Amino acid sequence: MSDKNINIIKDIEPYVSPVTGEVITSRAKHKEHLKQTGTIEVGNENLAAHSQKIKAEQQRESVDFNKQITREYVRNYDPNREYRPGEWRAITERINADLQSRRKK
Repeated sequence: MSDKNINIIKDIEPYVSPVTGEVITSRAKHKEHLKQTGTIEVGNENLAAHSQKIKAEQQRESVDFNKQITREYVRNYDPNREYRPGEWRAITERINADLQSRRKK
């Protein structure tokens, strides 16, 4: 066996994550940290594919969010009542705030 076939890569230097402030001390922790935070290493990732994936997720979330808003409108609508123009705005704001808080959980 010749020495040309041996390739040893040293472990990474410890660094502080700009996302969480946690100290990352090894490649394994670095990879785990990227997964947990949903971040990528620029230069090691196909950014176009990553952007498309993010856009698709955002579109899915938007569709789901709009379905939730529609369900809430249906629940809140009373056909026997006459609504003033400002009421629907207040209902919309309340529904949006409620759904946004549920999204964060």
